[in-house]
Amino acid sequence: MKRLLQPCFNTLRMSLLIWVALFGAQKANSQCTNASAFGTINAPTNNATTTITTCAFGGEYSTINSCTAGSTYLFNATGGTGNFITIRQGTPGGTVLGFGFAPVTVTCTVSGPLYLHYNTNAACGTDGSCHTGTVQCTSCGGAPDPCSTVTSLSCGTSSTAVLSGAGLWSPASCGFSTPGMEKIYSFTPTTTGVHTLQVTSTSSYGLYRLFL
Repeated sequence: MKRLLQPCFNTLRMSLLIWVALFGAQKANSQCTNASAFGTINAPTNNATTTITTCAFGGEYSTINSCTAGSTYLFNATGGTGNFITIRQGTPGGTVLGFGFAPVTVTCTVSGPLYLHYNTNAACGTDGSCHTGTVQCTSCGGAPDPCSTVTSLSCGTSSTAVLSGAGLWSPASCGFSTPGMEKIYSFTPTTTGVHTLQVTSTSSYGLYRLFL
């Protein structure tokens, strides 16, 4: 009787070992690390969804700087032939905070950068198609109301503003969206006549819009 049971036991044991080996390989592959970087932003400070990039390839990663410890971030990716994402902290190959098919929510444990790795599947597949990556700080408050801080302008006196992140309004008055943070100015003329508003410099790599 013992001789009859032994082959069945060995077969079952071998099947279990194969299943464990396959499961372990899948789990190891599912936390991806890519070598090529594309797209960098500062982490949003309000709960508006912020676009990181519109054309990262599967096999690349994006950098989200200045994340806040304790804050919760929702990462999403669309496009390409699949969107399996891995979120790492500190360095591109650092601690994994979360992974899976998008969207993925993580909590930043140490203030600093987070890295969004784009892949097509849990085996860390790659492609040459554009993936759009977004991030939302779900634990943050809403966008600040620009009406709460109106700056008064005077003729001949310059004014400087530093703006980043998403804003409260996006009216599409120019035929396209205007999702960036807003700044409101007021001006009261002291004489009658034509007045000119001059922008002397900007460090922005994108576009800015003036609404009067």
